[in-house]
Amino acid sequence: MRSIRLLILAGILGGAIGIASPISSLAQSAIITPTTSPAPDTRDIDERLKRLERLFESGSLLNLFDELQNLSAEVRELEGRVEEQEHLIERLQESLDAQILRFLEMEKDIEALESKRSSSAGEAALGEPDAVVEAVDTASAGSGSAAAADPESGDAASTSTAAASLSDNIAEQQAYQSAFALLKARRYEDASITFRQFIDDYPNGNYEGSARYWLGETHYIKREYETALQIFKQLVDRYPGNLNALRAMLKIGYIQDSLGNPDEAIRVLEGLIDRYPDSNQADLAKKRLQSIQQQRQ
Repeated sequence: MRSIRLLILAGILGGAIGIASPISSLAQSAIITPTTSPAPDTRDIDERLKRLERLFESGSLLNLFDELQNLSAEVRELEGRVEEQEHLIERLQESLDAQILRFLEMEKDIEALESKRSSSAGEAALGEPDAVVEAVDTASAGSGSAAAADPESGDAASTSTAAASLSDNIAEQQAYQSAFALLKARRYEDASITFRQFIDDYPNGNYEGSARYWLGETHYIKREYETALQIFKQLVDRYPGNLNALRAMLKIGYIQDSLGNPDEAIRVLEGLIDRYPDSNQADLAKKRLQSIQQQRQ
């Protein structure tokens, strides 16, 4: 601009009118037209801002944030409940294990008393009838010359047989106690195998019925209901009226209920109550029946 002014001033001082036009042309040419960059397109930015404004005005973002906070709080609450349930289950399992052990101890004491009573009855029977001894002596006297030649041979044979029988009874009892110890230790799989082997080794032994019952219990505790049901049914068929069969009947009713067969469970439990109304198992059966009826309501 300064150069333009100087040129105009020089034209005036020179007084040459003819030069004015060239000077004017020069002045116009000397003017520098500034270069302008294209204006940025703000329409896209405006649209984005407008969308954000609409979202804020509608409260959608705030509502979404509130929902996320609520969900987070609910998740934390559920996690706390899950932990509480896990602790409760652990305590219930410990209590159940303790009750099972007490139950096993009581059953073992009952079996010991029954065994002792049977043993006492057997000893009393051996000491009673002198007539039986006389009859045996008479039969031995007339049994032949061999018996007459060796009068002590009969006593020796009887002693040998009694000793062998006593040895077998001791072995059977020890085998049974070994299997029962595994059950008490909650080694249910090992106890199941050992009780099954015991039944195979002593099919007609003094503890066969009890072993069969506890074999069923090992499967019942493991919730192997079908296998336990089969074993308990065999026990009832094999020893009808026996204490083990009575307990097996109760478990059959329990299993039928657990398998979702309430009608069959009711039939079995009511049959137990009718046949053994004064037994402890009858009281337990009544309680289970009440539970089944409540579930149906």
